[in-house]
Amino acid sequence: MGAKYYTHFVLTGESEAEAEAGSRQEFSGVVEVNQTTETRFEPQEIEALLARNFDLDSNEVCLINWSRLQLTCPPRTTPATEGEFQWR
Repeated sequence: MGAKYYTHFVLTGESEAEAEAGSRQEFSGVVEVNQTTETRFEPQEIEALLARNFDLDSNEVCLINWSRLQLTCPPRTTPATEGEFQWR
């Protein structure tokens, strides 16, 4: 299992004309990295990683935010009841 990060980024499109035409797509959520995560990633490395997952060039990804998530409580071994959050 890799390290999980909250990320917020924008895909700008294949060309400057598309970007200006409003084809930008904004995403946010949790990304799991299945690489050694002891080293700190530079923004350009993160953009390249995200771009590979969308079959884009790294210059087509604009990183807004990237932060590692920390699991602060152990996973539950019993099912969650309605209204409770369950770690997976």
